[in-house]
Amino acid sequence: MKYLFTLLCLFNLANTSANPYYFKSYGMEDGLSNNHVTCCIQDHYGFMWFGTRDGLNRFDSKKFHTFKNYSTENGSLVSNYILDLAISPTGDIWVSTNIGIQKYDYQTDSFSLIEFTKGISCHSLQFDQQGNLWTLLYGNSLVKYNDSQNLHINYSYKGDPVTSFYITTQDQIWATTSNGDIIFFDHILNEFVALDLNNQNMQQPIYNMTTIWSSPSNDILLVGTKDNGIKRIDTQTKTYKDILPLQKKSPLYTRNIIPITNEKVWIATFNGIYIYDILSSSIMQIQQNKSNPYSLSNNAIKQIYKDQEEGIWICTDNGGINYCPPYSNIKRYYNIPGEKTINGDIVHDICIDTNNNIWIGTEDAGVNKLNTREQTYTYFNDTNGLSQNCIHGLTLIGNHLWIGTHANGIDVMDIHTEKIIKHYTIASNPYVDKNDIIVYLYKLHDNNLLVATALGLYQYNAQKDIFERFSQFPDNCRIQTIFEDHEGVIWAGTFSKGLYFYNPVNQQQGEFRLDSVNTNSDRMINDIYEDSNNNLWFATGDGLKMYDRVSRNNIKYSVKDGLPSNVIYRIEEDNKGQMWISTANGLVCLNPISREIKVLKKEHGLTSNQLNYNSSMKTPDKE
Repeated sequence: MKYLFTLLCLFNLANTSANPYYFKSYGMEDGLSNNHVTCCIQDHYGFMWFGTRDGLNRFDSKKFHTFKNYSTENGSLVSNYILDLAISPTGDIWVSTNIGIQKYDYQTDSFSLIEFTKGISCHSLQFDQQGNLWTLLYGNSLVKYNDSQNLHINYSYKGDPVTSFYITTQDQIWATTSNGDIIFFDHILNEFVALDLNNQNMQQPIYNMTTIWSSPSNDILLVGTKDNGIKRIDTQTKTYKDILPLQKKSPLYTRNIIPITNEKVWIATFNGIYIYDILSSSIMQIQQNKSNPYSLSNNAIKQIYKDQEEGIWICTDNGGINYCPPYSNIKRYYNIPGEKTINGDIVHDICIDTNNNIWIGTEDAGVNKLNTREQTYTYFNDTNGLSQNCIHGLTLIGNHLWIGTHANGIDVMDIHTEKIIKHYTIASNPYVDKNDIIVYLYKLHDNNLLVATALGLYQYNAQKDIFERFSQFPDNCRIQTIFEDHEGVIWAGTFSKGLYFYNPVNQQQGEFRLDSVNTNSDRMINDIYEDSNNNLWFATGDGLKMYDRVSRNNIKYSVKDGLPSNVIYRIEEDNKGQMWISTANGLVCLNPISREIKVLKKEHGLTSNQLNYNSSMKTPDKE
C-alpha cells in the first residue's frame, strides 16, 4: 500500500489559478462488460448506467450489473450494441441500440421495444420538457415520439440529413445538417428554420458538424465538427469564430459538448478533453499521460456526463470509464516516474518554511522541497548529504531544518544554502543513550527542540550542543507524538502505554486517562491537537477522543458514530472550526457542534484510503 501526499484546500477555492483533474478508471477488470463505452446516464435512484458495444451496465458505485441480449428470453435487450441512453421526465430509462429503441421497466427488470424503431439504428436520445422523445434514426431523420400516444413525427430541413441536435432546458431545439446549415425548431410554425449566418464573416460553410450545444439564453452556440475544428456562433450577430481550428495532422472529431458550470463546458474529442471558458474564451486540454495513474485512460472520448453530485463521468472508446470526483479542492502530489514530481511513495512528515516552501520527509526517498510558487521540486537524499533516506521527523527552527532519520540520528540543514551543517550520531553524542532511532521531532513555543526516540524523550541543549534526557516522562515507553498546549503543558502520546503530561509551571506530571472504565482502550496515542476553543483532541488506535476543558468530559467518536475506522492518525482544524481527521480507511470532516461526519475516500479524490502517521499540516494560505 502506498501512502502519498495529499493537500486539502479547505478555503479560498475560487482563488486557485488552476484546478487539476484526477480520474479513477473502471474497466472490464472491474466488471464492466466492454471497454468501448458509448454513453452513460444517472437514474433517479442514483445508479449510473453505461452503454457499451457489448451490453448495458448498471453501476452502484461498487459493482456492475450487466444486461445483454438473450434471444431465448423475452424482455431482454434486442442488441448488445448500445448507442445512447436517456431519462424521461418521469424517470424512465430509454435505450437506443443499433436495431431499435427500448424502454426499461424497473418493476419487471425488463426492456420493451418501441415498434416503429424495430430494426433501425437509433442515435442521440433526448427528451423535451413535454416528455417527447427526440432521436436520430438511421439515415439521419430527426423524429419526435410521444410514448403515451404512440405517435412519431419525422422532421427534416430541405431534405438534408440531420447530423446532431440539442434541446435546451427551455425546449429550444437546435440542430445541424449535412449541408452545413444550423437550424432551430420554430414551435409556432412547427418546423425547423435555418439560422442565417452572415456570409461575409464565413470563410467557408461549416461542414461535417457532429455535435451542437446552446447556452441557456440561446445567444451562444458551440458546434463541433469531424475534421473542421470547433466553432463558437453568436446568434445575435449571426457570426462565428474558431475556438479550435482545423488540425490537419490529428483532426479533433468532436463527439459531445456539455456544460459543467455556468461558465465552462467540457468538449469530448478524439484528442482528449477540452475545457472551454465561455466568458474568458480560454481553453485547456486534458490528455492521457501513460505514466500518470490518475490521468485519462484513453484520448478517444465518446461522451461526458455530470451526475447529481457534480462528479464527471467520461466514456472512452477503448479505455473504459473515467470518473472525476466533484472535490476539486483536493490537490494530489505523487510520484510519476521520469517526471519532476514528488520523489518517494511514503510520506512521513511535512513542514513549511517562511517562504511557503513545503518540506516533505519520506520513508523511501529522503526529503523533497516543493517550491509552491513555481511548483518545482528539489531532492535531498543519501547521495547529496543526508545520512539516510528513511525520514521520520522534520521541524524548522529559524533557518535550520532538523531532519530525524529512522536509525542514523539527526541531520541539520541550512535551508538557505541547502547544505547539511550538522549531524548528530551515536559516536559523537553519548547523551543519546546509543539511540539514533528517531520517532518524532517537536518544536516548543520557546523554540526548544524535543526528540522522541525508540527508548525515550530528549531535549536539545543549544548552549552545550547536546541532547539531554527529558526525565519528566517514563523511559522505554516509545513516545510517538508530542504537543504543547496554550498553557505550556507538554503532552506525550505513546505507542502502547497511553498518554502523559508535564506542566513546567507547577511541575505536575503523570499519566492522563482518557477512558476511566476501559483502561486498555486508549493505550496507543498517534496525535494530539488543541482546537480554537482550547479543547484537546486525541488520535488513538481505538477512535477519536476529545477532552472538553470546561466540562472536563471526554467525548469519543468511533465507527459506531460514522468514522470509517477506529485507527486515527492525524487531526487538523480548519478556519470554520471543522475538524479534519485522517484514518486507516479515509479522511473525515467532523463538525464538533452538530457531530456530523463526512467521509472522503479514493472515489472523492484521495490517492489512498489509508492515510499515514504525522503526514498533515495547515499552511498560512489555509491549505
